[in-house]
Amino acid sequence: MRNDLFVLGFSDEHRLVEQIASDLEVGSKLAEQRTFAAGELQIIGPSALPSTVIIATNIHARPESLWRACFLSTSARSEGATHVHLICPWIAYGRQDRVVTPGEAPGGLLVAHWLREAFDTITTFDAHSAKFIDAFQGKLRNVHGSPLLFDGLREATIVVAPDEGARDRATEAGKLLQLPIAVMKKTRSSGHVSVEIPSEAFDWNKQVPLLV
Repeated sequence: MRNDLFVLGFSDEHRLVEQIASDLEVGSKLAEQRTFAAGELQIIGPSALPSTVIIATNIHARPESLWRACFLSTSARSEGATHVHLICPWIAYGRQDRVVTPGEAPGGLLVAHWLREAFDTITTFDAHSAKFIDAFQGKLRNVHGSPLLFDGLREATIVVAPDEGARDRATEAGKLLQLPIAVMKKTRSSGHVSVEIPSEAFDWNKQVPLLV
């Protein structure tokens, strides 16, 4: 077992931590998570860490999951880690990659900013959009599951993207499956979302679409 690398995480995601540590053949430990009487979060990580650690956790919609990941990164650096990497299968807020309504805070871009400040690299699975990925300024490693997901879907005759944001995923799927693609047009107005189907591109009754 390697002793120059360690995987850290939290008890409610211990299976994720243990699986990654097992795959890498390294050790793992769980941080202690406490809450003060006033409700503030406290994270206590393990001591005497190697120079490189991986924190394995998801960033969920609840803010606590973001803060605890960043807190644990700081804890790890204070205990000897000089390189702290994040493996995060899911990062919430990725759809908030632009300002749609005046005064709106682009949540996804802010999350990207905070994570890139806390970690040397961030690895995630199928990040939502190019703008969200770009916000990490080169620190995000975006892993695609398309080859596995699309294997066995040979009955499809066309790949359909629900909006422009999915065009790249549809293009990739089209190349893998050797199928044409069509892109729907999504319009937002007064809190409502409407989708225009490019009927000239395909016929729902004759073709078998694969939505991505």
